[in-house]
Amino acid sequence: MREQAGWHEHARYMDELFESGFVLFAGPLEGEREVLWIVEADSQSAIRERMAEDPWQVNGMLRPERIERWTVVLDAMKAKSEARRTGT
Repeated sequence: MREQAGWHEHARYMDELFESGFVLFAGPLEGEREVLWIVEADSQSAIRERMAEDPWQVNGMLRPERIERWTVVLDAMKAKSEARRTGT
């Protein structure tokens, strides 16, 4: 992945999305041909707009296959954070 053309520009863009709170989790799936982004956004169009700015999408290396709404029912990250905060 890091050896692909435009890696530094893509990584810088992804860091910005992460630091802004848009991207919560991201990374390649097994085989490294597909990636999964978990984002916080108001709409599919907002996601597509942000993804369209990615240098890898601009040059055709990355394109969204599908965007789906996800309702989190069990959240271990939130539970661990709450336990650390309250000491329980």
